[in-house]
Amino acid sequence: MDRGRGFVHWSFTQQLVKTDLDGTVLGTVEGLTGHLGDIDVDERDGRVYGSLEYKAAESFYVAVPDGPAIDRVGMDAEGDGVMTAVHLDEVAADFTAGMDGDGVFVRTGNTTYGVQNLRYDPYTRNWFTAVYKGKKDGFPNYSLFTVDGRRKARSVCIAGRAGSRARSPPSAERIASNTSRPRGVWEPVNCPCVTDDRGGR
Repeated sequence: MDRGRGFVHWSFTQQLVKTDLDGTVLGTVEGLTGHLGDIDVDERDGRVYGSLEYKAAESFYVAVPDGPAIDRVGMDAEGDGVMTAVHLDEVAADFTAGMDGDGVFVRTGNTTYGVQNLRYDPYTRNWFTAVYKGKKDGFPNYSLFTVDGRRKARSVCIAGRAGSRARSPPSAERIASNTSRPRGVWEPVNCPCVTDDRGGR
């Protein structure tokens, strides 16, 4: 949300939609052939930053639509010059990493499609990973995990992969979802209060 300019940007896989705060569509960017995922806006200049994935081609980018320049419905991502992209070599290397110790893995049990969102909390120094809840019986099927960012990853055996090792963070605390409340809202279930460096909670 670009509060200063009064815009909201929405990611719809292969389309970016710009609305005002009342939801009136002001413009769209189309013609994306990859998967446009999570987005955020830099309120200083109105540029939008989003993950752009071409999984079959093992290519990953940060898409950078120029928010203020999106001024009509049906704009073409390339032809109208409203979007640039930056290739992420390191992400592609992680994606293609084998089970021979050259990747970092977080054991989450069972998820659907793996990690969807990743956020770092500078106060706790934890990484929060949100996933689509898994569907297999016999697994806890949590939808939110934390990884302790204060300690280095260590070499561990990969469960279910005899002889395979990888670097893994030292802990991945699972945070259960309360199914009686809306999904997508972080709920501190079984999560201790954390005091930040200033003594606040």
